[in-house]
Amino acid sequence: FQRLDATGMALIAETRVTNNSSTSCNADIDTDENGNSRIVWQEGQNIVFCVLDSQGNKTVATTTLSSGNCSNPTIAVNPDGISHVVWEKLVITLYRVYFCRVDAAGNKIGSDVVVSNRDIIGIVPKSPDISLDIDGNSHIVWRDYYNFQSGLYYCRLDSSGAISTNFKI
Repeated sequence: FQRLDATGMALIAETRVTNNSSTSCNADIDTDENGNSRIVWQEGQNIVFCVLDSQGNKTVATTTLSSGNCSNPTIAVNPDGISHVVWEKLVITLYRVYFCRVDAAGNKIGSDVVVSNRDIIGIVPKSPDISLDIDGNSHIVWRDYYNFQSGLYYCRLDSSGAISTNFKI
């Protein structure tokens, strides 16, 4: 992690965020209104989260959000400091996209939500991304492969994390 000014000059020294550089990949970051950075990444087969202040100091210790066969997390932070995270996960023989919310102290809010709802062996949802609207609703997209064909899917979750819309684009 390193903060840069508009010209690319370093504002703070580089800060190591990960626990194990050989298995850490697929990082994503979003910043709250106070300049604190929420970071998620894949460490081995786990999805990991932390919060850094504007000087690169960890204010929320590294926390594992999901374990086992997980990959490709993305994050978005709402104005209240709630982080919304999506990732891919292989469960037995089914790939799925999952969603969770994390409070400003790094605690998960509620249970993980399965966003991709097609439980057919051979479907492979990949590359999820998330964005938030002004009302705190989560908008998630991902690519789905089935029978050698690709499609894009969309899911909207309300501010409480409940699915309100889910369809193929």
